[in-house]
Amino acid sequence: MAADAVRRQNRRRGVLLARGGYRKPDSRLYAAVSGRLGVSPTECWYVGDGGSREHDGARRAGMRPVLVTNAAYPGAAGLRADPDTYRPELVIDDLAGLPALIGR
Repeated sequence: MAADAVRRQNRRRGVLLARGGYRKPDSRLYAAVSGRLGVSPTECWYVGDGGSREHDGARRAGMRPVLVTNAAYPGAAGLRADPDTYRPELVIDDLAGLPALIGR
């Protein structure tokens, strides 16, 4: 299936894999998610706030990680257990910035 068609089909689909046996940052978790979506990890954007080393796991799996800084909530980063030491190249302040980032 062409990447554009998959994007349209999955635009509003989220995948939660709580029973897969893998946890962040295990790259097998991200591979399982992309498999459920029917796309390769290189076609996926992983968007998160950086807890549990999630961005590094997504990067190692081949996904494009995006950090949401939650800039409107300056204390949010301090609440994360096991913060990610890897900082993705793509950074947005909140989810409102995601459409513009994807569209570029």
